[in-house]
Formats: sequence, structure tokens, C-alpha cells
Amino acid sequence: MRSVLEKLTAKKSHRSSVMRPTSRVKKVMELAFNICGAMGATRVTTGHILAALAREGEGVAAQALADVGITPNAIESTMAALSESEA
Repeated sequence: MRSVLEKLTAKKSHRSSVMRPTSRVKKVMELAFNICGAMGATRVTTGHILAALAREGEGVAAQALADVGITPNAIESTMAALSESEA
């Protein structure tokens, strides 16, 4: 996974000292909240954010996950199975 990310981000070497949320970040966070609500969870977790990154479909994270065969449905199914086993 690290090599996939390094390959995808190699072209983007400019960094800013000030971080501002982009429209894509806002979209991912909205998706994470929607996924969280659909799963009946009370808090957004890193799992919800990972699923949202994959579901967003356009960013580097989505591309990296797809390149290694990880789908949004697989992430959400795994999260559901884990939460069932904890109950």
C-alpha cells in the first residue's frame, strides 16, 4: 500500500504550511457522517472516514484503495461484521 501511495503522490510535491479543508474534504466528511448514520452508529470513526474516502471515488485515497482491490462495500461490510461481533 505504501508504494501505491508514494507512486500516486509523487507528482504532488507542493505543500502549504496552512491547511484548509477543500471541497473534497468536506464531501468526504459528509459521506462519513451519512455512512455513520446509516450504520446506526453514534460517532464517526476512522472506519467511517475510510469508507467515505473509498466511496468518494476521485481522490488519491480512493484510487489507492481501488488499486489494491478494496471497495467501499468491503469496508462497510467488515465494519458491520466487527460491530456485530462486539455486541
